[in-house]
Amino acid sequence: MQEKKSSSVGIVIAILVTSLLIAGGVVAAALIISANNNSGSEPTKTSKVDEPKKSEKDNPGILSTDHVRGKRDSKVLVIEYADPQCPGCATMMPKMDALYEDYKDEVAFVYRHYPISGHINAESAAIAIEAAGKQGYFWEMLSAMFENRSDWVYESGDDLTDAYVDIFKDVAGKKGDISKFKKDLDDDKLKDKVKSDKNLGIDDEISATPTVFVNGKQVDFYISSDPKKTIEEAIKEALED
Repeated sequence: MQEKKSSSVGIVIAILVTSLLIAGGVVAAALIISANNNSGSEPTKTSKVDEPKKSEKDNPGILSTDHVRGKRDSKVLVIEYADPQCPGCATMMPKMDALYEDYKDEVAFVYRHYPISGHINAESAAIAIEAAGKQGYFWEMLSAMFENRSDWVYESGDDLTDAYVDIFKDVAGKKGDISKFKKDLDDDKLKDKVKSDKNLGIDDEISATPTVFVNGKQVDFYISSDPKKTIEEAIKEALED
């Protein structure tokens, strides 16, 4: 009789242990599910990281070698081909400067060299402008070369080099490196840049300087009594498109 009782007690204990194990498993599973749900609904907070600023995108017509001023990512691109020895280009420069001042927040302006073969100092003058550009004075040197044409256009040899140096001194002041400037006048890379610009002009069928394109369309201002106005009208039309 004692044996039966012991056996019954053992069975009861076994049932209780099994029940407890099952209940524990259910609770553990519920806790795991709850933890997973909570992690999905309330993600761990992290410190906010500012997104990197988007890099400026150029108008697709701008080349990596181009000198650009104004709004580089504008939908309107004005390209001028000019020869620093050309009197007409010297006359055009103040007009292009004025257009830049009026539309620099809306339009991209590019200048490309197109030295005419009949102008014996045109190519070296373009290289001098590029040499100044290596020190950050491209546009200033460009304007100064046009303004002081009479100082260099009839010179040659060392006198021509000295004329370029004097103009660069006026442009760059004490910040300019004269030795570097003179050395860069013989830089093959700058010579190649000038030749490359002219080849682009040949591809664009340039027949005279200055020539101006607005969004790839040549502006016919030669017969106009007001070239600046004619170019400006082309710019306005392009902005409105």
